[in-house]
Amino acid sequence: MSAQIPGNTSSTVAISVDSSTAGQLDFNSDTDWYRVQFQTGYAYQIWLEGLSGGLGTLVDPYVSVRSSSGAVIAYSDDISYLNKDAFINFVPQIAGTYFISAEEYGNNATGSYRLTVWGDQLATTATAATIAANSLVTDRIGWQGDAADWYAVNLTAGSTYLIDLVGSPRDGAAFSLVDPFLFIRNSSGIIVAGDNDSGNGLESRILFTPVTSGTYFLDVEEFGVDAVGVYSLIVNQSPVSGGLLLAAPQSGEMNFQGDIDLYSVILTAGVSYGFAVSAGTLTDPFLEVLNSNGAVVTVDDDSGPGLSSQVTFVPATTNTYYLGVRAANYTSLGAYTAQAWGLPSISISDASIQEGNSSTKQLNFPVSLSKASPVDVTVTIGTRAGTASTASGDYQGILETTITIPAGQTATVFSIPVSGDTLFEPHEGFRVVLSSPVMATIADGDAPGWIFDDDAPYTLPSEPLSRFQWHLYPAVGVNVFPVWSAWDGSGVKVAVFDQGVDSSHPDLNDNVLTNLGRRASNLTLGGDPVLSSDNHGTAVAGVIAAEANGLGVIGVAPKASLVSIYSSLSYSSLSAEIPSAFSYAQGFDILNNSWGFGNLSSLGSANAWAFYDNFRSTSFSSAGLALRQLAENGRSGLGTIVVQSAGNSFGLGDDTNLHNFQNSRYIITVAGTDYQGTVTGYSTPGASVLIAAPGGEVNVNNDSLSEILTTDRVGTAGYDASDYTFMQGTSFSGPIVSGIVALMLEADRKSVV
Repeated sequence: MSAQIPGNTSSTVAISVDSSTAGQLDFNSDTDWYRVQFQTGYAYQIWLEGLSGGLGTLVDPYVSVRSSSGAVIAYSDDISYLNKDAFINFVPQIAGTYFISAEEYGNNATGSYRLTVWGDQLATTATAATIAANSLVTDRIGWQGDAADWYAVNLTAGSTYLIDLVGSPRDGAAFSLVDPFLFIRNSSGIIVAGDNDSGNGLESRILFTPVTSGTYFLDVEEFGVDAVGVYSLIVNQSPVSGGLLLAAPQSGEMNFQGDIDLYSVILTAGVSYGFAVSAGTLTDPFLEVLNSNGAVVTVDDDSGPGLSSQVTFVPATTNTYYLGVRAANYTSLGAYTAQAWGLPSISISDASIQEGNSSTKQLNFPVSLSKASPVDVTVTIGTRAGTASTASGDYQGILETTITIPAGQTATVFSIPVSGDTLFEPHEGFRVVLSSPVMATIADGDAPGWIFDDDAPYTLPSEPLSRFQWHLYPAVGVNVFPVWSAWDGSGVKVAVFDQGVDSSHPDLNDNVLTNLGRRASNLTLGGDPVLSSDNHGTAVAGVIAAEANGLGVIGVAPKASLVSIYSSLSYSSLSAEIPSAFSYAQGFDILNNSWGFGNLSSLGSANAWAFYDNFRSTSFSSAGLALRQLAENGRSGLGTIVVQSAGNSFGLGDDTNLHNFQNSRYIITVAGTDYQGTVTGYSTPGASVLIAAPGGEVNVNNDSLSEILTTDRVGTAGYDASDYTFMQGTSFSGPIVSGIVALMLEADRKSVV
């Protein structure tokens, strides 16, 4: 029987390096010889694969390399104990013709096979593999002990080279080496530079300027020597194409496969910059930003219009950086335009509208850039409910959408439909927020939208901020406006036992009886705040009796008189101050106590709050007696009316029944409600709670309008930079009731007269 492929030097069947061929052993003792040309300076990987590799039926392939005369030079059988395929790594000493013999071990079986011959670069200075400047080579590494490929390259002293080893598959480039590792070696093979991961992702990049001209070797490896794959090695000589001026477009061109153009630009630390590469005849450009060492700090592909690229970057240090441009697939050629600029900031401005009685109106929020951008700027925008909401039909909200300010422009408008109605209600608000800007930074991304109500059924107070004091309105407030035509608290004195009242506040100064103010510790003259932290009492007083003077806010009883009994409300001294404060308060109609001991639980188990303020204890027995005398003897024997806040300790498990102040028969204990008219999440519960009043609660998107608007200490003191502040807590529910009681007492006196 004759073989289809001769098993001797007469064979003319050839196999090329870096190719495979399929064959068949036709009978026992059949061998197939393939003619091949090998060069010195390379290694050659030879596989003969059959049944084990699933590439044929030959059970036990055997392969040998023979000289041009047919003499065996190398041979192999069985890659491993389990793998019966054969493999040879062969380094020829002489260039020329060789034969590869495909056989079956023992020459006693037939079957099909596949023969593969790969060229491999030597990992020594004897390598014949070369790469020229401004060029690209693609090869493979990692199979059967192939740990490194060395390429000789001629470099010129003083010239800068950007050397990339890439392995990530993208944009049609069939790379697959996951984590390339690159070294530069001198002519003796000694490492002079190395890199892992300074390129894009896990790719390697070295920016290298040799001090000596001559031959160097580029050593291609895989980090960890535990993976295989295809890579490209790219050498760019003098890649820096020049400097790049901010906001000045720069044209360029990819001239060879693997080409990359670098443009130097000085960037300032902490400043946000934009970079863009627009497609020209280079249809799919790729953008890189590099630090001064040539390492990639950020990249982009296709985020711009079409296949153009754009990215933002904030440098941590002031230095020279580079804008890098290349083809996304490393091989395409063509022209492009690159540019860099300082990013504009984007802001949204407040907006307001008169509500109207029917139909809808557009509430327009101006959105603007600090300067025009060379590319489109987009930003995510949406509404957030406040005291106004979509659920109540105040406006038509949008959870999230995207708006665009086109390149070259600086402004746009975001419109929200506002619904008209005839409901009498306070001025309300919601918010519009910006997020996730593209090619811009956010300067002011939160704007209130004000919906001004125009449905007053009677003349309202002239105080400009009163339209935001929802606790005075009907529905969820105390509906106090209609009462003031008859009763406003005139002639009623309300003592405020708290952290002092700022008697210089223009909304309080005429109502505060400074001559009656006292310090609770010794009842000496003085009712103004003492410490920088003494802010609470001024806010409490404004809720009760801020004046009707047309300036800011207005109190529930705007003509009631205020008497300040000062205490720092320190737990360490308060129990001792209470008896004298209560005793002094006998001379007044109402005593407001916006404090309690339930918050002690927040200080830990060592400060147990349950029954802490026990009137049978040594610490509080005097206070209990003083409270009883206040009820029996105060107000000229009619009894001073004591209003006490329930506390803000629901979340701590507190209960008003655990405190002798809040559960006393001599006290009106007040819980807190929110803008929706429901009990707040913080209000301390208990059977001794007699009544609830607005206390405010920011329970929707941090909208402060749902809190209680009141007076603050003037100037830089207080809670807020202005003389007014938004507060929440039963500390402000109690003062509302104190104000209502003042109106009731005035009404009662007038009815008696």
